[in-house]
Amino acid sequence: MALGNIIKKIKRSLFHFLIRSLRKSANLRLNTALVNIGKISYLDNINYHKSKKDTLVLIHGLGADKDTWLQCAKYLTKNYRIIALDLPGHGLSHQDFSINYSIEVLSQCIRELLINLKIEKVHIIGSSMGGVIATKLSYMHPEMVTSLILINSYGVFKSPSYVTKLADELGYNPMLEINTKEDYKRMLSLAMVNPPYIPEFILDILSEDMKKRVKLNNKIFSNSDVDSDQISILSKIKKPSLLIWGAQDKILHLDDADVFTSELGNCSKIIIEDAGHVPMVEKPKLTAKYIKNFLDEIICAK
Repeated sequence: MALGNIIKKIKRSLFHFLIRSLRKSANLRLNTALVNIGKISYLDNINYHKSKKDTLVLIHGLGADKDTWLQCAKYLTKNYRIIALDLPGHGLSHQDFSINYSIEVLSQCIRELLINLKIEKVHIIGSSMGGVIATKLSYMHPEMVTSLILINSYGVFKSPSYVTKLADELGYNPMLEINTKEDYKRMLSLAMVNPPYIPEFILDILSEDMKKRVKLNNKIFSNSDVDSDQISILSKIKKPSLLIWGAQDKILHLDDADVFTSELGNCSKIIIEDAGHVPMVEKPKLTAKYIKNFLDEIICAK
């Protein structure tokens, strides 16, 4: 084996070790389940079964995966059962170009997963595209959803964002066309106000993996865009809802948050300053605090 390949293998082994360590610190373990579309990979609490806890389902955005939630989830696993999943086409879940990755299909996959796990009621939390899926699931299957939390969610389109305008100027979406490490760094700078420090060797791995996903991410975006507009159903969702939004989001306009708040039947809003599109990554402890405060009120009211 050439020296370069040996070094790459060592770097990737170290990267996977770090991910496993983060999962352990969050008290989460890796699991898989089968649904009609194929294998679903997810993280679940270690020893959750020893006490009856409300379940939180965490749904990531386009191009991300279940580990996006680790830094935030570690502040929640003591109080709740956590199911953080890889959507189909992401992470370790089934990936296939023949799949229709529409919002409705992805929502039904989560419903199947919960049925397989014998989970009847959940608090559902969605980030970005995951927010659209969470919204659709809350509308289609209200019997399963106790509350809805949206974090910088797609689903309404009141004002064009910085990235929308930038994509028009460039002729391509810089959040999807990641072909070099510099592309990856730019994507991070657009997604976050203050991206966390990432060692160069991890950036090498992440950018290499994202480069391999360009065609698939574009397909998922195209499929999901067909039924991503949720404005017609928001007023029909009566579950307690919380909207968390990074004030400096460049990917989605802050104006969109006002639409969610006004249209959802029972919604409160929290704006996090000095945060962008993924506040659960940028400010995980604060985001977890807002989630917990909201859920505590609901649980106490039962």
